[in-house]
Amino acid sequence: MDLPASSISPDTLQSIQLKIDGISVSLMIPPQDQFNGRVLYCLPGGGMSAKYFDLGGEDKPSYSFARYCAARGSLVAAIDPVGVADSEGPEDSYALFPDQIVQQYLETVKALRAGFAAGDLHHDLAKIDAQVEIGVAHSMGAALTLMAQAVEHPFDALALIGFGTKGLPQMLDEDEQAVADDREKIIEHLPQFARKRFANRQYPRIPDAHHEPSEATEVLKEAADVLLPLSAVLSMFPGNVAVEAAQVRCPVFLGVGDRDMTGPPHDLPNEYPLSRDVTLYVVEECGHHGFVADTREEFFARMSNWINQIN
Repeated sequence: MDLPASSISPDTLQSIQLKIDGISVSLMIPPQDQFNGRVLYCLPGGGMSAKYFDLGGEDKPSYSFARYCAARGSLVAAIDPVGVADSEGPEDSYALFPDQIVQQYLETVKALRAGFAAGDLHHDLAKIDAQVEIGVAHSMGAALTLMAQAVEHPFDALALIGFGTKGLPQMLDEDEQAVADDREKIIEHLPQFARKRFANRQYPRIPDAHHEPSEATEVLKEAADVLLPLSAVLSMFPGNVAVEAAQVRCPVFLGVGDRDMTGPPHDLPNEYPLSRDVTLYVVEECGHHGFVADTREEFFARMSNWINQIN
């Protein structure tokens, strides 16, 4: 496969850290004269920080989705949800419902959008003319992004990675299974379910999996962070955000590993019946994290090509 070359030197990319109303945002910015008009708003999955989109950083940039896309002209804004990494959150993580996280995310996107247009986000950042805005998200972050899209339609397109609405029904206990068909009861009981599942630990973390040591697993550890317990439990229920997915009308890119936990990859496009354009890309020999797959550069190239074709 011929991978698209970048005409932008990695040395000319600009990295800026922001704090907007207590929310941490990392920007990866191409030179102004090579900006392609695309702004990517990125939300990490459960147990990961926004660093997920810049894995490896300057030392191992082949793992960095943000650097790959910025080197091809897109501005990448990676956002830490409430309570994750340097983003402020309530003392009680079990009081943080998914819709509250979504609302804060939407406020951050609006603030970024206004700041880009005004050129007042940072003294080193000029005005940005955003022509196309795309929501990019991984795993649980994709569920939250779909909720945001259903509420206010902030994005012209969505790129969702490692996510499907089938959930993980095999991991539900008896109490959770008893309400699995009732969305209102699921939401009502989320604090109870989450406290039980995570032994009432505040901002719990996913235990280290017993993977064979490798560069990829070490790179992933860079982004490891806390879980938002209620949202994590919601993502486990079958049909978690199926209603929201079924409302999406904009173009959707679905990137999923052939060994991911989403169920059969080729079933996923059916979750977006109203979208006028659904693209599925299956990452070969890959589990839940396409960004560290051996074929990640092909994955990045496919995503970047899709991003640059959205009008």
